[in-house]
Amino acid sequence: MAALLESVCLRIRILSFQTPSAPPNPKLPLVSSPNLVHYGLVRSTPKALRKARKMSATSSAQPAIHCIDSSTVSLMSESFILFREIGLSEKETVALFQKSSVLETATPESLRKRLISLQSSGIIDFALCRLIAKCPEFAKKVELCLDNGIPRAELAPLLNRINLRAFCYRKLEDLRNTLIFLKSYGVSTDWIVRRPLLLALDLNTQLVPRAAVFTELGGPEKATELLRKFPPILAYTVDHLETHIDFWRSIGLTDEQLFKIALIYPNVFSIGKDNKLKSRVEFLKQCGLITEDIYKFLTKAPLFLSLSWKKNLSKKLGLLVKLGYEHGTRELAWALGAVTRTSCQNLQLVIGSFLSYGLSLEDILAMSKKHPPVLQYNNVSLESKMEYLIEGIGRDIGELLAFPAFLGYRLDERIKHRYEAKKDTRGEGMSLIKLLTVSTERFANKKKSSTRLDANAA
Repeated sequence: MAALLESVCLRIRILSFQTPSAPPNPKLPLVSSPNLVHYGLVRSTPKALRKARKMSATSSAQPAIHCIDSSTVSLMSESFILFREIGLSEKETVALFQKSSVLETATPESLRKRLISLQSSGIIDFALCRLIAKCPEFAKKVELCLDNGIPRAELAPLLNRINLRAFCYRKLEDLRNTLIFLKSYGVSTDWIVRRPLLLALDLNTQLVPRAAVFTELGGPEKATELLRKFPPILAYTVDHLETHIDFWRSIGLTDEQLFKIALIYPNVFSIGKDNKLKSRVEFLKQCGLITEDIYKFLTKAPLFLSLSWKKNLSKKLGLLVKLGYEHGTRELAWALGAVTRTSCQNLQLVIGSFLSYGLSLEDILAMSKKHPPVLQYNNVSLESKMEYLIEGIGRDIGELLAFPAFLGYRLDERIKHRYEAKKDTRGEGMSLIKLLTVSTERFANKKKSSTRLDANAA
């Protein structure tokens, strides 16, 4: 609906849309002749036209409906019917005729087809229609968005999610400066489409002071990096951001450390300080982690701060305790951090898979202490690697106790590829640790050397 009025009355670039050959919308029957009696507009439409002529004659700035012939009156009558169908009042329709001379000659059928075209793109909103009628600058703002890289196809979804009243009544120049400001921090149009609230924020009282908080915390370059990565962080007030920063400083984190955590997990500023942050940090302290440990923990497992304790973390904690971890230990904290990236169901399946291959709870505990990520691996992928270890390489499952990181390498791209490349020269008893831990570059160089030696020997 919005784009219909943009194309017909406000003359923005949406005029370049192609009219589809789709069948007419059954809710919008085509009008073959001006039957005003049938639509109950015998009185209102001529009255509205007379009103429009009168207003046009007394205003030199709006000559669009001054002196029209009978054929134009007929077209305008049908157009009045169309605009009444789409939800505009008589007053709003008259105002639209005054604003655009295009309506004098545009046929109702062409307007209706354009409406059907736009409806097929999902642009249907009567409230938006009325806002456009009351806001002459709306078209310029839409044009500004298009000029700043917002795709035409994304325009309707953006307008449907934005605060239209704030968007309509803010000054055009303010909107232009906001877009310039967001671009200066590298904010992409994709983010603006996903979070249109950014366009509703006031530049001087909201955006600039909030961006300044991050500039003071980490410097201009890091602030730009953070805002480019996650611009919705600008939705939080200065007081909210400063309160969170003060909290992390109070437990001993430096500004540099906090900024690094924020770059890894920008949502750190969206977590409730009193209902989550304090209790989570206290848990880590009870497990024996000092400030430096907490910093390292959060760079590896930031989700620990935001996951539900009741529905997620407490269940995983129970499984770890059953596995053999002791309450209040550093090992328990690191293990809980490791499983934040997996679901409770997958964690149960992983433990079950290890048990089904003959490992005991003590074995699983030992492996997870040596290599904590082993508990977060995908269960299906993990089973395929254990199967290859036994059937493909001919090793005992017990080798995982010495080298649990084996389960973290890609099966086809690393494990199979390297084993197949070296088994003829090194034999089946080769060290899996040396085979898999060597860098890709070094492995490739060794492979080339072996190939040259084989060629010389031949």
